[in-house]
Amino acid sequence: MSSEPIEGDGDFRVRAAGAEISYSGEEVGWQVTVYGDLADTEAWIEQVTRQVTAAAGEPCEWLEL
Repeated sequence: MSSEPIEGDGDFRVRAAGAEISYSGEEVGWQVTVYGDLADTEAWIEQVTRQVTAAAGEPCEWLEL
């Protein structure tokens, strides 16, 4: 799934799969906020999980708030 960086709130924000996604670094991890309807949400979560795990060198866990 491709994405492109855009201006907006958060430390990093992208447009992907019909939605805008904001990433904000917090003391305990990353807060991820999705604005709009994200097409194929499960595929997006799996892709981001693989990327974060590879970059951090440790498992990634999602907590829905």
